[in-house]
Amino acid sequence: MNLELSDQEARLVRAQLVRHIVELEDEITRTENPGVTRSLTTDIRLLRNVYTQLNGMLDSVSPPSGLHAAKVGMR
Repeated sequence: MNLELSDQEARLVRAQLVRHIVELEDEITRTENPGVTRSLTTDIRLLRNVYTQLNGMLDSVSPPSGLHAAKVGMR
């Protein structure tokens, strides 16, 4: 599947991915339900894969800022 985005749209999607990943990581720290933890961990892994692909595409177009990569990998 392919999706065409402008640089601005791709950066917005990347920023939203980072925010959502951080929210899910925060939710993991608040829950005591092992099933929820497993589900959120799976979602985070999939979202990080999408982030990595998107970030690689953006980096090939313009230099990386470093901010997003550091934030996603911080936990």
